[in-house]
Amino acid sequence: MEYQKRILAFIDVLGFSNAIRKTIKNGNENEAETIKIYNFFEDAQELLSKSFNNNKTDDSRVVTHFSDSIVISYKVSEEGSGSRLLTDVIFLLFRCVT
Repeated sequence: MEYQKRILAFIDVLGFSNAIRKTIKNGNENEAETIKIYNFFEDAQELLSKSFNNNKTDDSRVVTHFSDSIVISYKVSEEGSGSRLLTDVIFLLFRCVT
């Protein structure tokens, strides 16, 4: 197996596990909060899968999410990968507060 050199951001959404536990424990009381967090993950995956620069064919961005985490990575050798990663993280931060 050949590994790639990649720059990545590992984002752990604080409070997600706790919201799930509360929903299970208290029934539907916190269901709206849990749905909001779940929808954030779905939106993040969909929005980040779309390239911000449609003319760029060598976009190496990979976005995955599992449990309460999101991982975004780019090839290190790709020009501008660091700034594009930071742009993605900032985008997600804005998405969290809206």
